[in-house]
Amino acid sequence: MTPMNRERNPALTALVVDDVLLDRVFVAVALRQLGYRVVQALDGEEALRRLDQETVHLVCVDWNLPGLSGAELAKTILGRREAPPVIAITSDDSPDTRATCLRLGISGILHKGFTNIQLKEILSRVVSAPTGAIGPNFPEMVSEQKATRRLLVGRSQEQFAAERVKFGQAMSEGHKESALRALHNLVSLSGMVGALSIHEAARHLAEQLRLGRPIRDELAALDTCLGVSRTTSANPGNTTS
Repeated sequence: MTPMNRERNPALTALVVDDVLLDRVFVAVALRQLGYRVVQALDGEEALRRLDQETVHLVCVDWNLPGLSGAELAKTILGRREAPPVIAITSDDSPDTRATCLRLGISGILHKGFTNIQLKEILSRVVSAPTGAIGPNFPEMVSEQKATRRLLVGRSQEQFAAERVKFGQAMSEGHKESALRALHNLVSLSGMVGALSIHEAARHLAEQLRLGRPIRDELAALDTCLGVSRTTSANPGNTTS
């Protein structure tokens, strides 16, 4: 099998913007497997500084960034002269999100948990250099992505537990926005590594909390998916608001 060339076209630089480290790693690895040089930023402000410092040919943005949101960051980037194409990465498949992306001129939408083949298909439409010229052998690419996903799944368990603790603390202290941020991180990371049961449970819990509805049943479902014991989750905060 032909060895994969990760830097066949180092002139192409992609910027990955995501506040969740493991999510950034997953996207960065996928882009490197397609031959891109990758730089990273954990929020919108850092991303704009990166764009001022070097030439970037593609920006991949987490749509639910803290602070400067993905939509706000994309609008700022695309308002620049000779702006690079922007790809939105999200776990939200709602019509509103799609409409916002269309209105802003987003070049493509990738749903968390995407495959390298899906990424390659979008890049072939939005990047001036043909991805076929920099793409590796497909069987090897798929094999490496599966290996990367397995590695991240193993490492994600600690992050899942940490976000669950943050959620419980935020709820106990009455900080709804912090609780929603912890759930966002759970939704984001679980979607990226393919932990679908955790992804759906956390997403549903966040929806209930955002709407001000009781969350006891949804929290119990999430804890079941996470394997959290009753002792660990005995004080999740106010579960009726």
